[in-house]
Order: sequence, then C-alpha cells, then structure tokens
Amino acid sequence: MSPTQSPQTTLARGSWRESLRVAKILEKETASGALLLLAAVIAMTVANLAPEAYFGLRDFELVNANIFGMPLELTVGHFAADGL
Repeated sequence: MSPTQSPQTTLARGSWRESLRVAKILEKETASGALLLLAAVIAMTVANLAPEAYFGLRDFELVNANIFGMPLELTVGHFAADGL
C-alpha cells in the first residue's frame, strides 16, 4: 500500500455508485414485499368471506399429466406449499 492511500475497512462508507445500487435493490424488495402483503390480505379476505371460492381455487389443477407412466396431478395448493 502506498503512503497516499488510506486503508480500506470492512464497514467503511461505500461510494456513491454503490449506494445507488443498494438503494435500487431495497426499492425492489420493498415493492415485492408490499405486493406479497397485498396478496396475503386478499387471500385471507376471500378465505373468510367466500370459503367455497377459496377452496375451489386451491384445489384447481394446474397440471394433469402422465409422465413415464406416473400420474402427475398438481393443484394451486401444491404449488403454493412447494413455494413456501
């Protein structure tokens, strides 16, 4: 290290460009978090006000195929359980 350079520390303040990059990432996570929260509120409302519609959507088959002789039946509920 030359005498004119200052040592880099782990928790040092980053450059302006890096700060903008982090801000963009946080904005995207905030937007996706808000969308997820909205979807959860809508799902809870529908489940409590119209349970038949909720269970109908949960049991709706997205995939009904026969792969290598084995039946593959996947519902919206299966996809949601696998994703969470």
